[in-house]
Amino acid sequence: MLEETAKRINDLVTVWWLPLRDAAGLAARFAGWMSDDEWARADRFKADIHRHRYLAARGALRMVIGRVLGRPPAAIVFTQVAAGKPALAGNGTDDDVDLAFNLSRTDHVAAIAITRRRPVGLDIEGPRTPPDVLDLARRFFAPAETAHLERLHATARPAAFLAIWTAKEAFVKGTGLGLSYPLNAFRVSFGPDGPVLHDIPPAAGPTAGHAESWSLAAFRIPPEPSVPAHVGAVAVPGPPPRLDIRRLDPSEQ
Repeated sequence: MLEETAKRINDLVTVWWLPLRDAAGLAARFAGWMSDDEWARADRFKADIHRHRYLAARGALRMVIGRVLGRPPAAIVFTQVAAGKPALAGNGTDDDVDLAFNLSRTDHVAAIAITRRRPVGLDIEGPRTPPDVLDLARRFFAPAETAHLERLHATARPAAFLAIWTAKEAFVKGTGLGLSYPLNAFRVSFGPDGPVLHDIPPAAGPTAGHAESWSLAAFRIPPEPSVPAHVGAVAVPGPPPRLDIRRLDPSEQ
């Protein structure tokens, strides 16, 4: 299945997701692929479970990119661009230049978005109920988004909060600006076709441009035993992405 991505990737965003229920086993399986920088970062985690989840997610990223480019996972070389966003160091080939990716991880799932010829941002979130959804919204969201949450019944607010949060995170990750760009400086609305960006000023940077030049798409990862359902969002410049959501099987080598 992974090989099919190389053929279909030109006109879509493929999101591969991997359950992390056996993070320790995955970390051991992928250990030989890690770079010195990845090991150094892994060693900064104090708890084994967090170290294992990090290594499992990085291994999944290497597996997917390696299959798309037709290279061994250990041969993939990463660098960093704006705001620390990871990118391929590459060898100057068109494949390396064209390929864009983004990684998101929770305690239960790692997800990788892959596309070509345009940047991509990805965020996933598992079910969680923040202590006070409205308080967080007032701190981080645009006034119109907070007002939207206030109009909802209290039981509907956590899901709506996560839908807004993942869309915003996907956008700022896609631009490469990360959380250096305040989340309350733009807003997200939801129509019949999904989330839509509004009010992105030129100050967002040359990559971000205006809201009208970026598109969002929302998706859901189904639950599995010991792995709750997740919601996610993808952001790309240009027309709305066509999403292909796939579960990654680490046994496919």
